[in-house]
Amino acid sequence: MNVKFEKGLQCIYGRKFLVFVSLLFMISLASFSFVTVFIDVAPFALGTSDKIVSDENELQNAINNAQKPLVIAFDCDIKLTDSLIIPYNKDITLTSNRDDFYKLIGADEASTITIDKGGVLRLEGIIVTHMSEDHGNGVFVNFGGVLYLSGGAVSNNRAVLDMAKGSDTGVGGGVFNCGSFSMSGGEIFNNTARAGGGVFNTGYVFSMSGGKIFNNTAYFSGGGVDNYNGIVKLYDGVISGNRAMQGGGVFNVWNSFDMSGGVISDNVADDKGGGVYSYYAFSNFNLSGGMVSNNTAPIGGGVCTDGDFNMGGGVISGNIATKDGGGVYVGNGVFNNIDGIVSGNTATNGNDVYHSNDIDGKSSVGGYSLRDVLIVVVISVVVVASVLFVYFERKIAQVEAKWYMPGNR
Repeated sequence: MNVKFEKGLQCIYGRKFLVFVSLLFMISLASFSFVTVFIDVAPFALGTSDKIVSDENELQNAINNAQKPLVIAFDCDIKLTDSLIIPYNKDITLTSNRDDFYKLIGADEASTITIDKGGVLRLEGIIVTHMSEDHGNGVFVNFGGVLYLSGGAVSNNRAVLDMAKGSDTGVGGGVFNCGSFSMSGGEIFNNTARAGGGVFNTGYVFSMSGGKIFNNTAYFSGGGVDNYNGIVKLYDGVISGNRAMQGGGVFNVWNSFDMSGGVISDNVADDKGGGVYSYYAFSNFNLSGGMVSNNTAPIGGGVCTDGDFNMGGGVISGNIATKDGGGVYVGNGVFNNIDGIVSGNTATNGNDVYHSNDIDGKSSVGGYSLRDVLIVVVISVVVVASVLFVYFERKIAQVEAKWYMPGNR
């Protein structure tokens, strides 16, 4: 009886041991499979890189040979001898393999990075720059190209000011955008250009939902951002400490600047529009949120408008004009103040709002000055008179030709 009982116990313990060993084996196999699967996943899913590079040739070759979206990490600063090209149908992310950022240093008289049509670049953790003695845009986005900035910086670039020395004609020190540019983080600072010290946007869309554009300089227009016949949308972020002759923070012409959030502050214009200058009749500034504050200019400390300024929200305060319009200067345009706050601004004439066109504070003749209306009327009369003159001259010639035909005399 005892012998049978002991054999039974041995059998039970033997089975338990086999079950334990089997479970241990299955757990080990599952763990190995789990690790194997995640090792085989693209490294970007784990927050690492697909490729680590240390020089210009490795970097450009990795981009050219990419068959799918590729994350490239720098392990040192890289000095370029020519513009880094992001070609058609390439989706590239550039970052650094350490907590702070490595530099991508552009060649003289060339953009540090050029994004071709159909190319996509995501800047997440490098500094795009030039040497102090060199010239060139930080990033040039060609028509149909796409740029995302979420981390790192574009700094200390100087656009080529001599048209004979480069195609950028001196605009867009930090970013010259002819395609699509979305900024959700990172910084654009200490860049210089004739127009658009930080960003020059033309023809398409620049949207900003985070990050900071600061301490950029334009000799003429748009210290922070120059929008020429494009669309700029400011959802969040900061445009601060920039300087230009016109539009210290933002210069907008021939299209629209829509601001629903963010801050435009501490910018300086030497002529008009410390914070924002919306220039010419077909330029629209739509303010529905955010703050324009502590900007300075002789005319229009906060905002100067020669187009349509539609204010449905937001705050304009603490701005200074040494001459006219501390908060808002309305030149040859219209100020539709539906909602929002304009207060606490300072100027010699018109602390908060100054209308240049007439005394009672309302712009004349649809928002344009009588001078401009008169010019348009005169031009229209001249054009119509010229058309009529040509028409009647032809009619007279036809009558004379018919008169001198044989048999009509």
